[in-house]
Amino acid sequence: MRYKTFLIPAFIAFLLASFYIVKSPGVIESDAKEYDDLAISILDGKFELAGEVSMEREPAYPLFRAILKIIKDSPGFILWVQAIIYFFSIFLIGLTMSKIDPEKGHFAAWGAALAYGLAFYPSVHISETLVAFLLALIGYNLMEGIEKHSWVYFVNIAIFSSFLLLTRYTYILVPIAAFFILLKYTKEKLKVYMGFLIILCLVTPWVVRNYKQFGEFNMAGRSGGILYARALRADASWRSLGDSYLSALVGRGILFTIYPNNQSIWLEQWGDWWRDKETIREMWGEGRIEIDRNRKEAAFDIIFKDFNTFAKFVAWTGVDELRLLQLPNPIFQAGGSPIEGTYGVEAQNTNLSGLKLGALGITHLIQLIWFIVVIFSTWIGFKKYGLKFLPGIFLICVLLPHSIADNIARYGAPLQPWLLSGIFMTLLYPLKTHVFKRHNTSLQ
Repeated sequence: MRYKTFLIPAFIAFLLASFYIVKSPGVIESDAKEYDDLAISILDGKFELAGEVSMEREPAYPLFRAILKIIKDSPGFILWVQAIIYFFSIFLIGLTMSKIDPEKGHFAAWGAALAYGLAFYPSVHISETLVAFLLALIGYNLMEGIEKHSWVYFVNIAIFSSFLLLTRYTYILVPIAAFFILLKYTKEKLKVYMGFLIILCLVTPWVVRNYKQFGEFNMAGRSGGILYARALRADASWRSLGDSYLSALVGRGILFTIYPNNQSIWLEQWGDWWRDKETIREMWGEGRIEIDRNRKEAAFDIIFKDFNTFAKFVAWTGVDELRLLQLPNPIFQAGGSPIEGTYGVEAQNTNLSGLKLGALGITHLIQLIWFIVVIFSTWIGFKKYGLKFLPGIFLICVLLPHSIADNIARYGAPLQPWLLSGIFMTLLYPLKTHVFKRHNTSLQ
């Protein structure tokens, strides 16, 4: 295998990430501030937010930041390190896809390199870049393990999977799928079971710590919040659900222009989080864990209060899965926000210009094509490559746990280079081959 052939697309991806770092370096606020505060507390031998012991966030990304702070305590330094590991993520995806199909692997690597939806994230102080890197490491070691049956790759999968779960626990099906695939393609059953044991050994101490300190048998204390946000929307009308499907498909700008009285729900359900601290305390309690626990109980009360609400809760899955796979706005001023929200507020308050409406029309047509080709390439990939088609495997592993939650595009961003590599491999490569064949035939 010519490793050098994957360096160029990886370098192009690095340049794309560098553009965002130079033009729009992320500020440390909101979620980023929590990650940074946790990293600082780790250096003090603690895991605290606002002076309180925390399980609000998974520990791996704050630990990653803490290690980098020891080397050089600079926000810019962290972003450039993220750009470097993004480079290696694309490189590893190229290598992995070449093992799935040696003929098309290099072409697939170019697809991964063009995933601008992930290229933005090295420029911000959140965990998506690390999640993507760990996913790439798991994918590469999985294909190596199938090919070489060496215990080294089985152990690597277990270690990287443990860090993945300690970075984003909703990716829990990824290691489960990886080891089931190994059981199918290798005879090294004992090594597979050893991998599961390693994951348990690495992850369990953190879960036990959370249970002892907070009474929560969980990786992080945010599950109640995202479940409650979904429950709030399920408690709205069926019309709101239908209008929200329209919002996810055609965007807020177009929707409010052609249908100004729509009742779509986008971020409105998060209003409960933006109240003043005193009101939140009266509604939900004192500490973050107590608040999350109470929101979880309130969510279940809403979801199961009657069949009609439960049916809407299930039906909202389609909206949230679309939002998980949405493309972000490519303009760096947008800060990684999804295309759906573009010009939405402006369209609510005034009329959009013809130019903006035209741009939105083209943009959302591209996104609709994106949704279609993701589904089509996944179907072709499984048909041709079976369970070795990792873009499809990772897609399903991420979609399923997020099916009951309120989703935002950044949770699905680590999938984008895999999905684009799969599209390039299954759809664009055959198209390219067909076009060249017809061109050569016409010349003859």
